[in-house]
Amino acid sequence: MTLAQELAAATEHLKAVQENEAATEEQYNAAVGQVEKVLSRLYEELIMNEGMN
Repeated sequence: MTLAQELAAATEHLKAVQENEAATEEQYNAAVGQVEKVLSRLYEELIMNEGMN
């Protein structure tokens, strides 16, 4: 799975948690954390690619 696909999946999951009225704050925080993790990896990859150019 590419990072773009991972980000799409994490974002969809976060959206589902936000729309779920029964979701707990812990579930929301976990979903946000997953999006942040993927964004961090994307950022690292961009920095590495910039260094190669």
